[in-house]
Amino acid sequence: IVSYCNHDNWLPTGIEANGLSNWTKSPNQHVYSRWHHLYHAGRVPKEFCQEILWALLMKTIPSSSSETLHPQMTRVRFPEVGVQKMPRNPPEGMPRITSCAYYSDPDAAITWLKQAYGFEERLKLADDAGKTIHAELSYEDGLIMVGPSCSEEKKTSPATLDGHMTQGMYIYVDDVDGHCEKTRSAGGEIVMEPVDMFWGDRVYRTLDPEGHLWVFSTHKHDVPMDQM
Repeated sequence: IVSYCNHDNWLPTGIEANGLSNWTKSPNQHVYSRWHHLYHAGRVPKEFCQEILWALLMKTIPSSSSETLHPQMTRVRFPEVGVQKMPRNPPEGMPRITSCAYYSDPDAAITWLKQAYGFEERLKLADDAGKTIHAELSYEDGLIMVGPSCSEEKKTSPATLDGHMTQGMYIYVDDVDGHCEKTRSAGGEIVMEPVDMFWGDRVYRTLDPEGHLWVFSTHKHDVPMDQM
């Protein structure tokens, strides 16, 4: 239908007040000659024709007010066309890329991540025993997933790998020095104190209780690429 609109091919012929008739069989033909001629004669704005096309998709013409319906036209109703709205991809509130951290004790980890790093719990799903099997934590416009380690799926916590890291996060905060002190007071291990980096960020690094590495940063300066 959008293709028709872009090529001045509007709607099927024979639209009357009580429905549709005489559908054209040729997609290259001007399919609604009356509106087509009125449009080219300057009597019907193109925007109105686009509105009619959208109305066909939405099953009915909008209200025939002076703002939405051209005075040359008669309000008509279309038959049911069975239009189904396509789902949004990705879903509302979900970024296209999301990292997941696995823990031997995800419930304890979630509590600690909220307290130390300032995450907010957005979603948590539990099994029949009440143990968390999936969680989503947000920080401003960022999102991470948290789940239980699982040997069958090779989802592993650093706590079972002698500290070998299984993921790393780089997160922007408003006050990196203040965030570092909050993490320290919550018992987080600071592996690098806040320091200014050559790309313009001030950064510190920390390990959570199961050994996942987290890098928190505040952007301080815009540095041209050739100076990096």
